[in-house]
Amino acid sequence: MEFKTLDPPIPQPPNMLKSNHRHVINRIKFFPTVKPDRSWNWHDGSIITCSHDGTINYWSLDMQLERTAQSTCPYLWIQGTWVTDMVPMPDCSVICTSSSERDLRFYDTSARKFELRVMVTSFPHPITTMYYSFDQDVTVPSKLILGDMGGHVKVLLINSDARGPFRSQPGVILQQMRYERLVRGGIPDIKVLDLGCLHSDYVRQVEYYPTFHSVVSCAQCPKKGMLMTDISDDRKTSVFKVVSGVWCFTLGRGVHLVATGGPDCQVRLWNPFMPKRPICTFYGHHTGIVRMVIQDGNLLYSLSKDKCIKVWDIGVQSIVQTYLELPAQLGERSDLTTLYNQESRQWIIGSVMIAVLPLSPKQSSEHTDGNTHTSSISCILYNKLFKTVVTCGLDSYIIVWDPFDGRRLLVVKEAHTVMLHGEILPVEITAATFDPGYSRLLTGAHDGTLKIWDFNTGTCLRNMNIDNEKWTEVQSVIWVKGRIMAMGWNRRVTEFADSGEAIGPGGAYSKNWDLRHTEDISASAVKVPETLATTSYVGELILWRLETGQPYKKFNVSNPTARIKIQYTLNKQKDDFTKRKSSVLTRKSKLASISEDRRISHAAPEQAMLQG
Repeated sequence: MEFKTLDPPIPQPPNMLKSNHRHVINRIKFFPTVKPDRSWNWHDGSIITCSHDGTINYWSLDMQLERTAQSTCPYLWIQGTWVTDMVPMPDCSVICTSSSERDLRFYDTSARKFELRVMVTSFPHPITTMYYSFDQDVTVPSKLILGDMGGHVKVLLINSDARGPFRSQPGVILQQMRYERLVRGGIPDIKVLDLGCLHSDYVRQVEYYPTFHSVVSCAQCPKKGMLMTDISDDRKTSVFKVVSGVWCFTLGRGVHLVATGGPDCQVRLWNPFMPKRPICTFYGHHTGIVRMVIQDGNLLYSLSKDKCIKVWDIGVQSIVQTYLELPAQLGERSDLTTLYNQESRQWIIGSVMIAVLPLSPKQSSEHTDGNTHTSSISCILYNKLFKTVVTCGLDSYIIVWDPFDGRRLLVVKEAHTVMLHGEILPVEITAATFDPGYSRLLTGAHDGTLKIWDFNTGTCLRNMNIDNEKWTEVQSVIWVKGRIMAMGWNRRVTEFADSGEAIGPGGAYSKNWDLRHTEDISASAVKVPETLATTSYVGELILWRLETGQPYKKFNVSNPTARIKIQYTLNKQKDDFTKRKSSVLTRKSKLASISEDRRISHAAPEQAMLQG
């Protein structure tokens, strides 16, 4: 049983190794050990690297250098050779190299030897790329596919029974012939199948697609960027037209998909049955795409010239990860070649150095019971209504668990995010709690944001913020009936309404309690319906009246018996308003008394005249 991981597809930096080559690596291949029944696996064999000067290094599966060999031209005494490609032929125990001298060299590697056994010279054009395929049935000819500088594609059909043309012959150390003689049957066990000039530019990659019994080739030409040519009698050809040409491709044999990449920085997915147009196109690379691999039929990894790896979800047709951690030591402007090990799930990238990257490593129950979070867990809660456990972590994941059988019921990835330099980054979850009815979840994050969730469906119901002006971590959250209180690095209690319209600055009705702490609040507790207790990093402990939000007791944990007096001060604006109001009332009372005196003084003479 395999357990899923919450890590990204490329979870860690690459393991960098010295190449032990004087020149840039131009090819990495796996040389398996073929059993007598012609079966093989990724557990038994060697990894072969080749550079342009003809140096060939043998590596163990854990990338330890075992031995070194050299591919040289026997007729070049001063000028060195320039090897363009290398391919192992494991059913014959042979390694084949091609060079700029327009030849093919077949080296016998049995019994840890490296001896030149067969050499074919005078090809019309230098061979640029090769691919080898053999069948478990010995009666089916093995296929060595060649692509050259002139855009031609050739297939050498080799009878590999008892090592075929590469078996030792008494008195014959080296069998050498020209290509024209090979075409005419110079070696009985090798038949040449020339597919003609398929491309207008040199062939960059060739591969055999056994499902269609076809050869797939690509080049940077606008009309025939990639071709799928049937090598049976009808020679049917399917054209995958890409105006900018194709630099590389990969075949998803189990899912019948073909992915192509080229200088236009676009990744295209094709249905090999319908080559007229791609089924989808992925955008995001900034330089040309040089290597690709499909993993498990659902993830596509693409590598561009700027050493950027992008991971695409084929089913959802979206990007999963952008990986930029390949170091500059791998090679600044040199070519990149890769090998994907299906068993260890490692992508080996070669250039000036060798980088080993794990791609979506699987976890086995023999070694681990599976991961929960990819970072530290910050909150763990038990919901007594639904009888589930909810965990929140610094990886910004919310996971709902069944505590009785350990199953993961729901995962919310990137629950809190922030946009930084045009990229959406996850923000750590630092606090969480349930509502009084245990039907909703409240989370607080490192950036001061608060979110209310329906944790059964993973739906976010509301967004809030304790401080819209600066980055303020939420350290503790409390949810009582009708009210939400959040505390953190702003050193005060921020209160929100748990329902109603979003009319406040934090996304809902909100207010700040008095600023009483001198340092950041670290924890809090509540006793409904009387008291809220908060404490800070310097040991301050304040008790608040839950109903009014007023502090009534203050302590310091360094001296718990001493009580600190709380000073109350009027708000300056409120004080000024009170003073203005009192002065207005004073003026009104003075004016009233003056008018009363005047009225009395005028009324006195009139009363005297009436009496007289």
